[in-house]
Amino acid sequence: MLETLNEPVLNTEAERVPPPIALMQLLFGKHITYCVSAVARLGVADHMTGGPAHAERLAEKTGSHAASLYRVMRCLASFDVFEELSGKNFALKPIGDLLRTDNPNSLRYSAIQMGERWSTRAMEHFTDTVRTGQDGITKAFGKNVFELFSEP
Repeated sequence: MLETLNEPVLNTEAERVPPPIALMQLLFGKHITYCVSAVARLGVADHMTGGPAHAERLAEKTGSHAASLYRVMRCLASFDVFEELSGKNFALKPIGDLLRTDNPNSLRYSAIQMGERWSTRAMEHFTDTVRTGQDGITKAFGKNVFELFSEP
């Protein structure tokens, strides 16, 4: 897997996304991050190891709102996390498989972390961080990351 990280995402000029669309994709990146983090936290991929699964069944197993989970999974299917099949069924794609807890290359907990309050609130202050050099966690919580994590 690691050897593929250095491969170019766009191989030819014809595959390049027009700049306005590319910028919109970048701007919506946080929404995608929250979607991935949510399905990771809910353990959706762990309930898909036996093959395709219906969105409503996954919602039952994960304690989720069925219509909302379906919309998130459809969104993530457009980013190759899942494959949307007929009848609201979904299958894991290689990216989604990395969200399984039992995958030896699992990135599930990294995905969860990216949606954690301490991580996301710190990003609200990113412009200030660039201006001042003060880290976003201190700006958001009034203490550094080690002080924050040492609290019960």
